[in-house]
Amino acid sequence: MAPTCIRSLIKEDKNSTSLSDGFAVVGNGIIDANGLINERGTNIFSLNTTKSRYQERYDYFYRNSNLGTNPTDDFSSQSTDALKPTYNPAKIAYYHNGNMTIQNPWVVNSGEKYVIFINGNLTLTDGNGSNDNLITVSNGGFLAFIVKGNINIQSSLGNATLTNTASNLQGVYMADGTLNVLSKGAAAGGDDRFVGEGVFVGWSGVSLNRDFSNGSSRSLENNTKPVETFIYRPDFLVNMPDIMLVPIRLWQETN
Repeated sequence: MAPTCIRSLIKEDKNSTSLSDGFAVVGNGIIDANGLINERGTNIFSLNTTKSRYQERYDYFYRNSNLGTNPTDDFSSQSTDALKPTYNPAKIAYYHNGNMTIQNPWVVNSGEKYVIFINGNLTLTDGNGSNDNLITVSNGGFLAFIVKGNINIQSSLGNATLTNTASNLQGVYMADGTLNVLSKGAAAGGDDRFVGEGVFVGWSGVSLNRDFSNGSSRSLENNTKPVETFIYRPDFLVNMPDIMLVPIRLWQETN
């Protein structure tokens, strides 16, 4: 059965806005999508220079956070089930030393801003088995997780109804390690559909492992539906707090 979906790695936004599909940017290599990377033409992407560039990792943002060398651990008593802190407009940056798991919903309202530093790994999971909308950020709000280790999106977090395009995660997710979208595997009946809105970064790599296939006819779902969808949220740039803003020009000595 031939696929009937749009064969593009990057497609237009939910409103089908013209030229909203963006560009893919690579470093030294190329992207081989065996067709279209975006909807503008065949395999269009931007090639970066081979010069090393300063990467905006955990340490880069932490230096701007004013948390200091011995910060208070804001999640010390709830690292296995971290809850959204009560909003305090005087406090933007939060910190946790060690691994952290979020399994109950966070809702960030318009006007609220949170930047969470995690000196370890972040695991995002569906703790109650039914809530697929784990983290929601309203337009006008902001939430970023800046993680020293890996970000692991567990296989339980996703939409079991494969036509459901509601987002499971919203916000900015940046890992010095790997961003992993984990899989149940065919033997467990195939994967749920994952939808993320915002910015998702794995400086050491991005691992997308999901597959609708259950080893049988369910594999046909891959022909018409993306198993992982990432939707850009430009409002996060507008609402980004000062500690995450960078100058237009960044001076760096190169050979």
